[in-house]
Amino acid sequence: MERLWEEPHFKIPVGRVVLPILHYLIGIGNQILNFFVDIFVNDIEVKSTKELCLRDQLGDLDENINTLVEVRKIWVKHQIMVMENKKVRETEKQNLEVNLNGILICGIMKIC
Repeated sequence: MERLWEEPHFKIPVGRVVLPILHYLIGIGNQILNFFVDIFVNDIEVKSTKELCLRDQLGDLDENINTLVEVRKIWVKHQIMVMENKKVRETEKQNLEVNLNGILICGIMKIC
């Protein structure tokens, strides 16, 4: 092992440091590729007027979809509340029928 003339800035042995250079290069390469793809798609590629109009409408459609999703969530909550109220009313009706049947039986049999 060679001697260093100056004190190192860090205490990690230099022989054990592994830099992920390939990952750095892939990341930089992806950024460069994305940059050129964006330039091509936005500036160089010829687009028809119809395509430009459709691209403009895409944002409006996304907003409409988000609004419809929110409306559906509210509708589902409402339906759940309606079903719960219906179950409560059915239970109350069954309890009332049981009570009425008990009263009728008591009235007919005169055992109350």
